[in-house]
Amino acid sequence: MKLTDEQAKKIKFSVLAKKHAVSPAYVMYVITGKREANSDKAKAIMNDAQRILEIVEG
Repeated sequence: MKLTDEQAKKIKFSVLAKKHAVSPAYVMYVITGKREANSDKAKAIMNDAQRILEIVEG
């Protein structure tokens, strides 16, 4: 699963990167679908991104 460009713009990559101890680029790749979310860390990043969007988009 990947987010649309509009949804990805609502996510602060650096915040998720710090939380998950990865680079902001890695977060961007996972969220935009350039890297598959098949590891536990990538799945956790996607879950957090989805939760953020639920709050932001209402």
